[in-house]
Amino acid sequence: EQIQGNKIYVSLRLDLNDDPTQQCPNGQLKAAILIPQTQIKDRSQLRYGQLSGFEEVISEALGNTIEDYSSTGFSHIHANERLDIEQDLVDIRGYRLPSWLSEITDSQYILQPQIIDISIEPVQPTFLGFWDEAPLRQFQFKLSLYHGISGEEVWSKSYSTSAPWEFEEQAIIAPNSNRFWRSSYGKSITQLILQATRDLDSTLNCRPLLGQVVSRQADRIILNLGRKHGIRVGDKFQVVLQQNLPDRLNEMRAVATKSRATVKIEQVSEESSTAVLVDQNAAYNVQINDIALKI
Repeated sequence: EQIQGNKIYVSLRLDLNDDPTQQCPNGQLKAAILIPQTQIKDRSQLRYGQLSGFEEVISEALGNTIEDYSSTGFSHIHANERLDIEQDLVDIRGYRLPSWLSEITDSQYILQPQIIDISIEPVQPTFLGFWDEAPLRQFQFKLSLYHGISGEEVWSKSYSTSAPWEFEEQAIIAPNSNRFWRSSYGKSITQLILQATRDLDSTLNCRPLLGQVVSRQADRIILNLGRKHGIRVGDKFQVVLQQNLPDRLNEMRAVATKSRATVKIEQVSEESSTAVLVDQNAAYNVQINDIALKI
């Protein structure tokens, strides 16, 4: 700032950041996102093109896009494992998830894709019974994101597009082939999945990454967070004690209680890390499944 006569001259320095994921001081931590097999609302719609294995291919495409473009998460692709939302996700009043999801995959979130509509719009055939022009085929799907610890749905959004179905009427199309993904329909799905990945980043942006204690021996514990999550040797975590309390319907709900226990990362592998308890006096109550939050 300078004053010359009756004028004030001010020099400003502006740091512009176009990446919305950089607006929060999260230390570039990434969450593991479990992606099971995509569900489809009407399986009869797969008959057009004989799209065998289409559900698995969509899960793999979604997981690969998250792996390549997401700045807030990476994928655990389980495209061959079907998750029954009606039975598995609604174990306890719609909030709990099966225990194997967290125990086996060590995922912080579960992203469930569901195909709503892949129908073909009716077209008028020519005199010989062939299509005069490529009909439009719909692609509408819904993504639902669940928290791996609480089991609550934290985000849900539907997407839709349509594109010409450029294949022959009776053609059998392999959904994992280059021919499919180079077509107008395949390209439109790719763009839709990319947009969904951006929206997922916006959702996870600024949400704290919650790890869990998966093992403890003496003054050392193992966390289900590692190098792929962005954890480094020397990082410190606050341990949050987790308790399950019964509600008015006698169903168990997770309750977090802050403790004075802190840990320091000593060794890091790809998806887990070993930490040492800093204060032994404050660490007596630390147990398996307690929550770890980076400080």
